[in-house]
Amino acid sequence: MSLFLNNTKIPGHNQKVSIDLTLASEDMSGNSNSTAKADKGDKGKTIKVQTSIKFVDADDLSLLVNLAEAKDASGERVTYHIINHTANAMNMRQGFFDETLSVKENETTDDWNISFTLSEHHSVPEKKEARKAEKKVTEQAPKGTAVNGQAPGAAAPAAVTEQAVELTPFEQKLKGLDSFLGG
Repeated sequence: MSLFLNNTKIPGHNQKVSIDLTLASEDMSGNSNSTAKADKGDKGKTIKVQTSIKFVDADDLSLLVNLAEAKDASGERVTYHIINHTANAMNMRQGFFDETLSVKENETTDDWNISFTLSEHHSVPEKKEARKAEKKVTEQAPKGTAVNGQAPGAAAPAAVTEQAVELTPFEQKLKGLDSFLGG
């Protein structure tokens, strides 16, 4: 099967495509015999490509290297639309060159053995997580009864100094008694 990136056919013969889907988990058993695992989220897919290009087709190798090294206007790796039966069946639509593009000479067959990896861009799990993050929390009003004539959730009043307080005659007597008793 052929592989196309942005409608550019990846050159070569004996092309093989494989896709890895990483389902991350962590062992929760500790020192026990338990098989418990903690889900660590679904990761993006990676497509691994192996192909061969004849020495006489050096321009094809240059094209592939240029695709791998390409950057967009903001200096990021170019994201390619992937057209391949296996990638489409695995729901991988976009990817960018990641990790290593390896080129090895094979003098017995007069060609280069090439392998490279594309990592998924905007994976389905990533899109789902972004949609969850977009949901906004509605503003909540505090519940309960007012304290000291203050509305629930309102800012606490500033500290009141003794000069600002006017005491009733009864309160003045209580204050005097309190001072006398040492309070």
